[in-house]
Amino acid sequence: MSNRERLVELAADVPEPMAAFAFYLLKHYLDAADEALDDEFCKRLVEEALADPERNDLVEFDEACRLAGVILT
Repeated sequence: MSNRERLVELAADVPEPMAAFAFYLLKHYLDAADEALDDEFCKRLVEEALADPERNDLVEFDEACRLAGVILT
């Protein structure tokens, strides 16, 4: 029996309110993990920016768009 078949068999025995609550908890867990990854990414961006010796150099808006891959029309 595959894991999927076992999971379907187990899920058939779980009351609907309990399953809904489990999915609710799972969604919030995944959201929290995603938020933590976003926070870590932003923290690294700030650290890189502060460590950049050219951080005080200004970049024109058009140049920033070009560097970011944004095409202005």
